[in-house]
Amino acid sequence: MVPRLVEFHQKFEKNGLRVVALSSEDPKLIEGYVGKKKIPYRVGIDDGGNAGKTYGVTGIPAAFAIGPDGKVLWAGHPAEISDSTVEKWLRGAKAGAAGASPVRAAFEKREFARAWKLAEETLARPDASAEERALAEKARAKIRERAEARLAAAEEAIEAKDVLASEENLEPVARECAGLEFGTKAADRLAEIRKDPALAPEFAAAKGLKTILAAEPNARKSKEKQAIIEQLRTFAAKNKGTTCAEIARAKADEIQEALSKH
Repeated sequence: MVPRLVEFHQKFEKNGLRVVALSSEDPKLIEGYVGKKKIPYRVGIDDGGNAGKTYGVTGIPAAFAIGPDGKVLWAGHPAEISDSTVEKWLRGAKAGAAGASPVRAAFEKREFARAWKLAEETLARPDASAEERALAEKARAKIRERAEARLAAAEEAIEAKDVLASEENLEPVARECAGLEFGTKAADRLAEIRKDPALAPEFAAAKGLKTILAAEPNARKSKEKQAIIEQLRTFAAKNKGTTCAEIARAKADEIQEALSKH
């Protein structure tokens, strides 16, 4: 994602955009990487992963758009950001969420249930403008599209007995779309698979794997990363035959490969 962020920096810095990257890796590794890639924007050290914890980061890469008032305008995967989205943020930067459409503001905060309700209220208003109606329809379509995509991804993960990916897809829909048909469907499906005896070994293994993976972002030194690798390999051996074991082995190999490059 670095090339894309460099592009945003070069295109929009003059318009007020400030690209800032944070990493909990070893400072020396970060310094070397920044120099090697010639990264022009600011790169900071998230000592102890505190910033990530504050913003609720559960996986990387993760991106946030923060307005001048310090409020989070948007959160998600950096690949989802387009030039037009950045331009929209910059146009409304000073006004912030207060100056934006309530539907858009709720959507960008990932408050999808609220955005859906506001969209329905907008469409029911006889005095709503054509622009407001179009925005409301677009918001509902995007909410539906995102929810259905996550539900479909969850089903694929369930088929593969990948309970981590299942939860990662179902939990956000259940939370962000609470009260909507998508949210109810996600919550019901989540409860169903958690009671499935065939998946019990996977969920039991997943608890341990989550603990190891949660510690991985804070492992900045080579010695700490090596310890994580050993934990993952020990976990994989202990939980042989589960999908979680396969995930642990793959993650251990990934970290080992990254270490070998430095």
